Amino acid sequence: MNAPAWAKRGARCACASRVRSWTSNEDRARKIVGPAHGQVVTILDVHHLPHGVYLELAEWPTVGFNALAFRPVVGRTLAQDVATFKHHLAGLTVREVQHVGS
Repeated sequence: MNAPAWAKRGARCACASRVRSWTSNEDRARKIVGPAHGQVVTILDVHHLPHGVYLELAEWPTVGFNALAFRPVVGRTLAQDVATFKHHLAGLTVREVQHVGS
């Protein structure tokens, strides 16, 4: 199976899967934490395995996720995304910002 054309190192993609927990290919009974539906992630590497194409993500560097569960984020950089929400942070203290992110 070939990787989608957009699946390259450094590319950003969004999770299209609605699963609440991911399962390990090695041990189907083992649940692992992974991206949530709509979450934007960054690809660290693309792995071509006999049973599919898997993405290694910056947010979960020790686990590979099936490329079929993701769609490309097109036309926006991380800086543009941050700029979109930057006005919400104006006037907040660092502690308030850290609390929002936790």
